[in-house]
Amino acid sequence: DALPISRDAGNNGQLREERCAVLARVARSFLRFGSFELCLNETDGREGPSAGMTEEVLAPLFEYALQRHYPHLCSLPSRTQRVAAFVAEVARRTAQLVAGWQTVGFVHGVLNTDNMAITGDTIDYGPFGFVDQFDPDYSPNDSDAAGRYSYRQQPAVSAWNLRRLATALAPLGSEGGAAEAAAEAEAAFWVEYEPEVRRRWRSKLGLLLTDEGEADDALLESLLGVMQRTGADFTNTFRALSRVGWEASEAASYRAPQDFDAVLEYCLAQCASTEAMLKRARPIFHPKALARLAAIAQTEPERLAQFGLDASVVARETQRAARREALARVTPRDKRLSDAEAWRAWLHAYRLRLWR
Repeated sequence: DALPISRDAGNNGQLREERCAVLARVARSFLRFGSFELCLNETDGREGPSAGMTEEVLAPLFEYALQRHYPHLCSLPSRTQRVAAFVAEVARRTAQLVAGWQTVGFVHGVLNTDNMAITGDTIDYGPFGFVDQFDPDYSPNDSDAAGRYSYRQQPAVSAWNLRRLATALAPLGSEGGAAEAAAEAEAAFWVEYEPEVRRRWRSKLGLLLTDEGEADDALLESLLGVMQRTGADFTNTFRALSRVGWEASEAASYRAPQDFDAVLEYCLAQCASTEAMLKRARPIFHPKALARLAAIAQTEPERLAQFGLDASVVARETQRAARREALARVTPRDKRLSDAEAWRAWLHAYRLRLWR
């Protein structure tokens, strides 16, 4: 039998027994990139709690991780080779994971080294979220003013975290030193990530038979641009595109503005209202604060680091403020007409691509 839990729910001294539950997190492993940073001894004076204990702590931890999760690498003759192969395998799995995040609109929220598993699994997603109204700068973490963990930044931050993993493991053996190991880890991520995320996007668009290279990439980029400008729902938009049929001819791919287009209407139904877009585009900084930050960015950009910011963040928020101001002047009717024009043009290009 479960232990009874008594609680003073009304804060009036009256205890009442209630049922309770235990929430357990389950994963193949909770070894994180950050687990290997315990022994880091940074040149700037920062130290991990086990700094310098390479053979006492780092080596046993690495060998355990290898035997537990990558036993096929244990037969490599030297520890240097095992470390390099381990980092490369973690980079490959991480790249596949992040490609999956990007193509379903998942945003982790707190993507630091202590929240990334060496197994390529999603763990420790606290203030996570899924992109609804498409905004590449979306972050579910309200404390992330700099946008470090936004949807747009997830691949780059993951690559940076891999650099940190490689740096932490470098004392165990690295042919070119920590800096070279870090560069190789980042390169291994991008080599795997870029074709994988492209393959997944193409699959979502049904581009399975032929590959038109840069033209297909431009088609995807233009889709994401239309989704952002119209505030389209990420998931529902791709569901809408599943309704696009295969046309019998190039001429049949065209829809005149006066013709009824069920797919177009469905896409338009996924677009956010002006009010919803204004709410999503609410500024992180007060206008006066943003003006001061912009002035600092112009005259003393190095001071922005004191606030955990840089010039790119100030530029992004300045652009967001300008977009919000422009959006505030758009009537619902004008937005509907603009959205329809943008989606009609993109759907025509998409139908032509499927026909080819």
